Amino acid sequence: MKRKHEAPEERDDGGIDLILFSVGALRFAVASEHILGIADLAETSEAQVPALTDLLGLPRHPSGPASAQAHGARERLLRFRHTSQDGASDGAQRPGVRIEEPIALRRTQVDAIHPLPALMEALSELACVRGLVALSATNTDDLAILLDPRRLPEEACTAALGARNTTPARMSDQQRQGS
Repeated sequence: MKRKHEAPEERDDGGIDLILFSVGALRFAVASEHILGIADLAETSEAQVPALTDLLGLPRHPSGPASAQAHGARERLLRFRHTSQDGASDGAQRPGVRIEEPIALRRTQVDAIHPLPALMEALSELACVRGLVALSATNTDDLAILLDPRRLPEEACTAALGARNTTPARMSDQQRQGS
């Protein structure tokens, strides 16, 4: 099953269409204007597409791909439009990422999008995280992390996170040896 992105209806309601999906307990959103299509991974020849969990350095869960297939959830290929941040065509960008169902399309008011505060943005190692989206006016805990696919890391972050987590231990060993 292959779904193509259809141009959103021109509406002047101050809203934006978002594609919503979860990775473990985290919920993510991507503006639909960045999405070219969503395909069933089993029906594509693009088996080498990275998983979003790997690109973001998120831990694998028991609900990972093998478990998802055992429980009937399917992996999908989220295909991105090939544009750079300034809107020009960029053929060097990756074709997409692997995510798991469920996937939903939701129209959200633009004022429900909250950019990251400057300090959080400066400290974040993930430039693709652009802000938070309040998905419900009545439930303040109903949030999604807004991603910009044009800023996704080129390689998996898991090795970098592992190296960063061991750095303090190595420094203490070196300090002890120097004493």
